Amino acid sequence: MFKKICLFVLILVILIPNNKITYAETETIAVNVPSLNVRTGPGLSYEVITNVKQDEHFTLIATKDDWIQIQLPNQQTGWVASWLVTQNLTTEKYSSTSTVTAIVDELRIRQGPGSNFEIIGSMNQGDHANVIEQQVDWTKVSFASQVGWVSSQYLSLSDSDLSTPMEQAQIIAQISVDSLNVRSEPSLESEIIGQLHNGEENAILSEQENWLEISYMNTSGWIHRSFVNIINKQQQEIDTLNRNEHTDGSDSEHEEQQHTDIKGVVTATTLNVRSNYSLDGDIVGNIPQGEEVLILEENNKWYKINWLGGEGWVASWYVKLLEEQNNPNTVNEPKEKENTVRILHNGTNLRDKPSTTAKTVVRANEGDTYPILDIDGDWYKIQLPNESTAYVAGWIVKASTNVPIIEKSGIEQYLKDKIIVIDPGHGGRDGGTTGLKGSLEKNITVRTANILEDKLTAAGATVFLTREEDIYVSLRNRVSISHYYNADVFISLHYDSTTDRGVSGITSFYYDETKDKQLAVSLHEQLINYTNLNDRSARFGNYHVLRENKQPSALLELGFLSNNEEELMINSTHFQEAIGNALYYGLAQYFNNN
Repeated sequence: MFKKICLFVLILVILIPNNKITYAETETIAVNVPSLNVRTGPGLSYEVITNVKQDEHFTLIATKDDWIQIQLPNQQTGWVASWLVTQNLTTEKYSSTSTVTAIVDELRIRQGPGSNFEIIGSMNQGDHANVIEQQVDWTKVSFASQVGWVSSQYLSLSDSDLSTPMEQAQIIAQISVDSLNVRSEPSLESEIIGQLHNGEENAILSEQENWLEISYMNTSGWIHRSFVNIINKQQQEIDTLNRNEHTDGSDSEHEEQQHTDIKGVVTATTLNVRSNYSLDGDIVGNIPQGEEVLILEENNKWYKINWLGGEGWVASWYVKLLEEQNNPNTVNEPKEKENTVRILHNGTNLRDKPSTTAKTVVRANEGDTYPILDIDGDWYKIQLPNESTAYVAGWIVKASTNVPIIEKSGIEQYLKDKIIVIDPGHGGRDGGTTGLKGSLEKNITVRTANILEDKLTAAGATVFLTREEDIYVSLRNRVSISHYYNADVFISLHYDSTTDRGVSGITSFYYDETKDKQLAVSLHEQLINYTNLNDRSARFGNYHVLRENKQPSALLELGFLSNNEEELMINSTHFQEAIGNALYYGLAQYFNNN
């Protein structure tokens, strides 16, 4: 009889669900909020016994559901909400000793991770910086007492154990095609981890048959050598020094004479003469196309010219230098490439006037290039293949290196001091959907959230994530976070799936037409504009995180992992950056209108 009783008890232990408290090994937590209630039990219904303050640390004793038991200083224990604390503050995105080196001159340091952010400094080739963080195409660095973001493609790792003879010799791969895939291994079957574009340069680390290993995004990747030009930067520097030694002289009159011998011809229809070397300089006159000018000096891609008995500044990209036929020492340099813009996003509008409300003449696709004719405010005037002209917004294209970059300034004012809660969908035991190639939704949503968080933080917004790691957070607690911080907006990020593999596109959801719809529409418009994916509209959705949320909220399905092509696109760095930019501008537009 005793054996039967023991067997019955054992069966009960096995079959009854395990709702017990899980006791942890030695771990610590840090409080993320100004004041956090400590309760007698794991739930909001339990009595509050004390409060703890932001950044205070406590030993973690146990966990139950979404609650954590902690050790208090007075030998007491209590329970706190897991979504308001951080566990294990020991991991960093980079070690404090990681450094990178600039591989180009005048590498801009920006306030945030994107070309739309203000330039706060610069690095020159060979400068070293400490790495703080990296997001897709951008790296956050500390350099010369400044902290900012730089484009990862112009950096290489500085760690001595990663240097190679080719890297030390500054052997560079310059891309010679519009778009070239970067792969994880030297094989066409390996995973695509990113893309490079025409003219971009990366340090070569090693080679294997027809493949080159390059420095890419603080790690390495492989590209096919058929589509690159190999450049020896060190030899170029030696050649430049040699030329300078032959041309430099101690006679100041000789120097002055060299300056006054340089002439150029105006290529723009009408070229403005300005009071200083900047587009912000006062316009003091203009010069018609075809007129010759005498160049006195150059500064930051601007020419100081002799003009009307005085001096003025003109943009060098609209002046073609004339060969000095009567100077036997003149070196015949290669002709400068045409000034162009390259389209970064499919479906980019080319308009008949420099305004977002002007008529769209044609839509351009990623990789298309057009000659630049002029600059009008924040717009480039370009020439189309049929010889007609159009305008493209300067802040959404990439101009050739000798043309000034147009910034979309001032947009951060609409984001400054806003409280934004970003909700990376799923997590922990809830993996969300799985793509055809194995992509997990729960992982991609965190990646997207981190990119957006950095952009918004750089603009002055206060950003909270409902989860930063692969942990489970209940729907109820996600909404509680939105309420706790009194969020100005709540955005839930997801990726979609269906049994029909042909379905694709972006869908945005709102619950309350008065509270939520305008937010969902603003975000959706920018998402379609930046990704050019199928427009599945902003529509009503009866989701818990929307329905129970008192704050303006939207749930975004950012593409279908069940669609083979779309899954590949979603995992690309280019797409993730496009999503981050779209949500950044969508939020700015929303706050601007409200």
